[in-house]
Amino acid sequence: MFKGMRILAVIPARGGSKRIKNKNILPLAGKPLLNWTIEAGLASKYIDKVIVSSDSDKICNAALNAGAEVPFLRPDELASDYSSSTEVMLHTVDFFRSKNEHFDICILLQPTSPLRSATHIDEAIESFSTLNAKAVISVTKVKHPVEWINELGESGEMDKFFVDNALSRRSQDFTKQFLVNGAIYIFDTISFLNEKSYFFKNGCFAYIMNSLDSIDIDRHDDFKLAEILLNNRLS
Repeated sequence: MFKGMRILAVIPARGGSKRIKNKNILPLAGKPLLNWTIEAGLASKYIDKVIVSSDSDKICNAALNAGAEVPFLRPDELASDYSSSTEVMLHTVDFFRSKNEHFDICILLQPTSPLRSATHIDEAIESFSTLNAKAVISVTKVKHPVEWINELGESGEMDKFFVDNALSRRSQDFTKQFLVNGAIYIFDTISFLNEKSYFFKNGCFAYIMNSLDSIDIDRHDDFKLAEILLNNRLS
């Protein structure tokens, strides 16, 4: 609990990973990938309940073994490639409300961000309170200006790259730009239920993380890099 507000952390972990099979429970630096996020949530000073939302019995069992709660098996209609995290969060909040259990703040923690720590989570929660925010979302500074990114033509032509002489400008000549890194989404529960989104047009603030802590496990290379960084952290 933080300043009288109850906080629910939800870790969405469906079983149907396409690029890396069984990604959420694959070993990473000595424990399943999922465990890193569960342990970060449990180590938070402020979170009241850490749950995992999954359609997979294997993932649910792994979550329970790691200390998270698994109050339900996620319905199949919310476990497809097209299911959004918003739908998963709405289902979760509605489930607890049906049990007459209410939370003032919800936190979505993707299991694919294993280097996000309890310290990051708690700092973001404190920022949420200090800024009187409706939402706080983690971001990281982009390495290269977005003006250097564009589409190629069918034959590989680069015509679109040369608008406004972007490629001839130094990276330090551009303003700082940031990317949502997927590690932390904190939002006011009532505002979320009213707007059916946590990307609020007003009252949404960034929590900035460094690039290494922002690694998102999507491909095998990400897995290898995360393992190196976590092993270095543990040594």
